[in-house]
Formats: sequence, structure tokens, C-alpha cells
Amino acid sequence: MNAAEMTLAFHYFSIQRYQVLVPNVFVDRHEWDLAGVRKSGFVDEIEIKVSRADFLADFKKVSSKRVPLPVVGDPPRHWHCWRYIDWPKHDMTSRGERKCNYFWYLMPDALADKCEPDIPDHAGLAVARLDRYEQLVIEERKKAPRLHKEKHGDHKFTANLMRLATVRYWGIAHRNKTL
Repeated sequence: MNAAEMTLAFHYFSIQRYQVLVPNVFVDRHEWDLAGVRKSGFVDEIEIKVSRADFLADFKKVSSKRVPLPVVGDPPRHWHCWRYIDWPKHDMTSRGERKCNYFWYLMPDALADKCEPDIPDHAGLAVARLDRYEQLVIEERKKAPRLHKEKHGDHKFTANLMRLATVRYWGIAHRNKTL
């Protein structure tokens, strides 16, 4: 079972939950495997993992955090008095300092059995497995807690996700010379 199969299965599983669901998109200067905007305006980040090494590497990732610069005197209006620093992704996620309201891991059933003890408290776990008809199904094994109440899934954010999905679609169509 690969990431593309799990992405498609997750789409079918969650079609009622999300207003928009976009794969492989950059949000907050970081690539999200899946970005979902709920009808309520809350945003989900879904990280797809296919190996234990991939799962453990996720804890080494950093996100950019905007911090103010110390300024002496009165700077001109056009000066940007802040900079970005790298901060551990999971620290920022657990404190609700990223756009996602919910953070999920999506992985195959066998991998989930090995990784479940290491799933952080701020993350949910969705598991992909084959049912008795050999169809890939998704189950929520651990519900993701809400990280903050701020709704980032406004029209501007949603429209940007849709724009990025459209750019990707046409890029693929152009490369493959097919629709």
C-alpha cells in the first residue's frame, strides 16, 4: 500500500467532512501531505507515513516562526521589523501556533501498530487497511484534538488551496499531454 492509494482512500472516507481536500500543498512554508478545510472553517493537516523511518523523521522537521526584531528608535514604515526562525514543527503544532486546527497521521495498519505508542498527544491517527473484500478502508484509531479555535479556513485560504490544486492539475495535464 503506497501513499497515493492511501490519499485516494482518505478522500473517499472523508468526502463529507471536508469542503476542500488538497494533496501535497505548501502551507506555512511547509509541505502538507493533505490539507483539508472543513465546512466549519477549521483546517486539518494530514501527514501520510509509509515507513517507521519516515514517521520518525517527521519529528526532526522544523517550521518557520515569525518573531519581532529588536528595533532601536523609530524605524521607517516600510521596514519589516520581524524575521523568520526555524522552530520544531511538533512544538509549534502542539501549542497551536500553526494554521492547522487538527493534526493527523495516516498510515497502514501494520505500521500503525508499531508507531501508535509514539503518536504525540496533539495528533490523531487514521489507519488504512484492507477489508474482507480487499478494498482499502480508513478508520480513525485516535481522534485528533482541536489545537486552537482560530478558523483559518476562510475564503482566502480555501481559494488559495483550490488555486494550488488547479496549478498542479494543469501541470500534470501538460506533462502527460492528456486530460
